[in-house]
Amino acid sequence: VASDAEGMLWLSIWYHKTGGLVYYDPYRDTVLRRFGSAANSISSTDINRIFPAGDQVWLATNSGGLCRYSKSENTFYCHPVDDKSPNGLWMNQMTDVFQDGFGNLWIGTLFGLYKAPAGAQVPQLLAYTPFNPNSVVSRPVTALELVTDTLLAIGTLKGLSLYDRHKKSFQNWHLPLYNGNPYNDQIRAFAPDVPGSFWVATWSGLFRLDSRNGHILEYYITHLNAGENHPAAVNRMEAGAIYRLFHDREGMLWASTFNSRLVRITGAAGNRRFEYLERQANNKP
Repeated sequence: VASDAEGMLWLSIWYHKTGGLVYYDPYRDTVLRRFGSAANSISSTDINRIFPAGDQVWLATNSGGLCRYSKSENTFYCHPVDDKSPNGLWMNQMTDVFQDGFGNLWIGTLFGLYKAPAGAQVPQLLAYTPFNPNSVVSRPVTALELVTDTLLAIGTLKGLSLYDRHKKSFQNWHLPLYNGNPYNDQIRAFAPDVPGSFWVATWSGLFRLDSRNGHILEYYITHLNAGENHPAAVNRMEAGAIYRLFHDREGMLWASTFNSRLVRITGAAGNRRFEYLERQANNKP
């Protein structure tokens, strides 16, 4: 799910006969458009990330490559797979897409991180290079988010990187595994926080990190994936494995989970509250 500048919602529906891209007005509780897999429509109805950017809506699809929808033209465009070029998109499974304030497009894939500079036709692969501290920490790339004006957070299945766009350098960090449990270091989502910190969601928990050094400021276990061997002070919140993080217009932090749960996170450090919004049987889905 993603919200555009007008407050409209763009939703991806998987595994359903009406699956695809949905354009929804939350103020009038009205579906404005549905885009399925018909001819001249979206290349894949399974979408991992939706990123509205003005007239364009970028789509990282699970099997149809990188696409964008032009609202003014009512047309979909898809970036072709190019496995012959060293900088080409080598496969059609995209994990994330993000456009920064300078118009640069950042693309997460199973092979790594791509950057398509504003106005450029060919993306640049910022490859994972083992034992090189100035490369992305691992692959595949699973999450992208600008957490400050200059720092791009990059999540992988083995840790996270912060890429400084001015210095063109990486800081690579790993979250504690606690008895070797890999789920604790598998990154699913990011969200900015107050200056100097940002949120990180993994398969097993929710962290708030210091953006200067990666120190853990807060940690909440949200899923049994985390295992049992944790410090006694760590809070357990039965939210589930978090899939996405986002802020509403009032700055409130929300999380969506893999078990279709919506969680609102309120309060300050030391007094966080996880409020679970359950779908009621008589309510609309």
